[in-house]
Amino acid sequence: MAAMAMPSSSGLQRGAAISGIIAHESLDGYRVLVIDDLLDDPDRMRTEAATAGPYDREPGNYYPGLRAPAPAAYGDFLAGFISHHLAEPLGLSPDTPPLAVQCLFSLVTQAPESLLPIQSIPHFDSSDPGHIAVVHYLFKQDFGGTSFYRHKGTGHDAITSNRARAYQKALAADASRIGLPKPGYMGSDSALFARTAQIAPRYNRAVVYPGCLLHAGDIGAAFGFSSDPLEGRLTITSFLRFPSS
Repeated sequence: MAAMAMPSSSGLQRGAAISGIIAHESLDGYRVLVIDDLLDDPDRMRTEAATAGPYDREPGNYYPGLRAPAPAAYGDFLAGFISHHLAEPLGLSPDTPPLAVQCLFSLVTQAPESLLPIQSIPHFDSSDPGHIAVVHYLFKQDFGGTSFYRHKGTGHDAITSNRARAYQKALAADASRIGLPKPGYMGSDSALFARTAQIAPRYNRAVVYPGCLLHAGDIGAAFGFSSDPLEGRLTITSFLRFPSS
């Protein structure tokens, strides 16, 4: 796909190209889009991350680390980019603005041995396919990308509203049958989940996908868990809720 010019918004400007699209039956028909070189000046965004804050844990959220709000201009930029250029492959109505946007600087800092069982399996962000998630890699080290999974018991990659109750029952049955998962980050297949796709990290790469897909960060054993935005696994994690088409 040819580069697409974007209007400047507080220094945010991009002619981004979709470097690859993963779309196959193992993802229940939903597409994962990989956008390379999302921002013209990602270093500037890293500088903003270093001065943002305070970074803290979100109450009631199982994200294994610290977060702080990203600039509002970034959310405006991302909303326009998705609604104008990525709506069709994501199954959204073209040129329709999102109903809500949340963008957060995010740092994985929690040690694997301290994870709860719910944090040790793939998760989904919403049962609504119109809820779009974006993970924008702003780290330069090899700190792992993002993987997508299928629950073996149900055969589902996506947990939509008509599947959510049955999925929760299946997880409870799994726990009764083989016990709770041991603390630790996902990194490959497990007794309960099969990895269906793996997106490698790259500086200034964004992964865009419906939040109903089961997914997890690839956090390796040698990971450092730094809380310094310039040294740790810095991403901007964004959630955009679009009207379901």
